Amino acid sequence: MSSITPRPATMHEPETSDEQNPTTGSMYDADGYDKAGRSSYGYDRAGFFGNGWNVDGTNRDGNHFDANGFNENHIHQTTGTYIDPDGKRFYDYLPELDANGFGHDGFNVAGINVRGFDRYGIHQQTDTEYDPAGYDYEGLDRGGFDERGYYLDFYRTPGRSEDYEIGSHRDTRTDFSPDGFCMSGLDENGVDSTGVFWGCE
Repeated sequence: MSSITPRPATMHEPETSDEQNPTTGSMYDADGYDKAGRSSYGYDRAGFFGNGWNVDGTNRDGNHFDANGFNENHIHQTTGTYIDPDGKRFYDYLPELDANGFGHDGFNVAGINVRGFDRYGIHQQTDTEYDPAGYDYEGLDRGGFDERGYYLDFYRTPGRSEDYEIGSHRDTRTDFSPDGFCMSGLDENGVDSTGVFWGCE
């Protein structure tokens, strides 16, 4: 089971809303930090928030209690219990997440992603590396194929269908599915399923 990383009470607000990273097309770079070097939760690359607290609940001065008085075990420094003097728990101070309860890293406060996998790639329902449909954390089945039937095991994991080329379809052994589309959704003429021409690959 994964541990939960403490987060500040409010999300980090970027300096301007139009800051776009040219590589990712969002305000965050590939590592999840904005132009000012802060994550969407407000901590910097060293793990400290603007108020001097670390993501592990340690202040730059070495104090092991977060801004709300909770330590890494979620015990409050004043009460010595899981509840602070106002009757709130550590989790009551966590930031607002998206409408489905997931942060920018794709995980909820319990460390589970939308497909039910924890940060270690173990599915919560099956307690294995595969979900009930037979797909792993990367969305590949035991043979290395995605749910659409394309071979995508870039790591060439031993025991998988190593005689397939990356991007080839399980049923045709070519770049195209039985319906005539490659994994990017285009036919051999560069046209998608709606009839829009995107160009040949």
